[in-house]
Amino acid sequence: MIQSLHEQVGAALRAREAELIELHRALVRIPTVNRGDGASAEETRLADAGADYLKRAGLSSMIAEGAPGRGNLLAEIGLSGPLERGERSMLWMSHSDVVPAGDESAWTHPPFSAALEGGRIWGRGANDCKMLVAAQLFALAGLARLGLPRAGQLRLAVGADEEVGGQWGFGWLRQAHTDFLKTDLALCEGGGSALGLFEDGRPVVSVGSGEKGRYDVIFRARGEGGHASTPWGKNNPLITLTGLIARIHQWQPRATPTSPVFEALAGLLDMPGAITEANLAETLARVDRELPRLSNSLRGQSRMTLTPTVLHCGDKANALPTEAVLTCDARLLPGQTRADLDQAIEQVMEGIPGVEVTVRITTDPSVSEFDEGLRGMFERATARALGAAVRITPVWCVGATDAHFVRAVGTPVYGYQLVHPDADPTRLSIHCIDESIEARMLLPCALSLAHLAVEFLEGEQ
Repeated sequence: MIQSLHEQVGAALRAREAELIELHRALVRIPTVNRGDGASAEETRLADAGADYLKRAGLSSMIAEGAPGRGNLLAEIGLSGPLERGERSMLWMSHSDVVPAGDESAWTHPPFSAALEGGRIWGRGANDCKMLVAAQLFALAGLARLGLPRAGQLRLAVGADEEVGGQWGFGWLRQAHTDFLKTDLALCEGGGSALGLFEDGRPVVSVGSGEKGRYDVIFRARGEGGHASTPWGKNNPLITLTGLIARIHQWQPRATPTSPVFEALAGLLDMPGAITEANLAETLARVDRELPRLSNSLRGQSRMTLTPTVLHCGDKANALPTEAVLTCDARLLPGQTRADLDQAIEQVMEGIPGVEVTVRITTDPSVSEFDEGLRGMFERATARALGAAVRITPVWCVGATDAHFVRAVGTPVYGYQLVHPDADPTRLSIHCIDESIEARMLLPCALSLAHLAVEFLEGEQ
């Protein structure tokens, strides 16, 4: 019996699942810790390991360093040279750096041991983002062993520096390797998790079609100083900014169900009608009761946020400070602009004189169009990976990924790192002590990527 391409791919990758698990553990053991100092992560070490893995599968790759030690792994399979009309290209994106592990003595297993215990792989980066790196490397090698893709091009970019903004990763690649990032479709982190069960019983799985923008808003207040024992009649900038912090905490931004996730949410809650601005607050209160793990994400997808995060003030306990500086993290929805942020700043500062404001942009909001054709493709690939039908819904990422760099060169980017719907949702956290994943999560993630590539590039549904 002749197998379809999808059947061949599924069988080939499933036969090597143990290899995928060991690849993932090897990547977690490499301490690519990004402390934001410009040099600490040493992502080239992981890029070398990835290149060696691909070489053993007969694939060539290159390591492009934006700075010494800050290596980006690039690889490509499929047709070489310029593509002809009707031939398509796909880019898989991930990142190799991880956040610091914090107090390592607080971990159940050492954070870079990649211990395999209780069916889980433990370690910093086990989820964010070395699960996706391992799945992409494994799926790329598996497709290449089968001589796929026969049509189009499949590219891989494992970037550096994502955890502190991507300067030496996709930010640098956007300038130095622009053409490599220009493809017909790209897949990144920022989606792929199960939200719950749809009204017909199918799991609802997210695909990130947009991302909030991020800005630093810096408030600065000044005073004349003086001895702390005689504070009367003195302008204490710390008091000024603590009043501002209270105002920010009380601020209520406009909440709107503009994110496409709210269409799916109506089905998850079996609501008789659509979610509107008028019933949004009531709906979110219901989510708190019935789908509590989605609560924060849905609130983030419905409003701008302005969150105090850093306060610097004073030099000595017995001296009034001459300056206080408050930094806030601001996140804007797709469709919102700097003018919307300026209006919010004016609202929280009303009646608080003598405060200077500086706004520093990290990235504007970005979004990629999502249509029914894309929904069908993601649903078929996910169903093949899981062995069960699913419902795909687009969502907006409330954090930040490298997607905006690649959207900026004209490539539509979608967040998709499939997490098995049966995975324990209480143990999927990132940037936390005891970060870990279930080892069985790796294969469905890799399978879904491979099936997407087969359909998108080969045209086989």
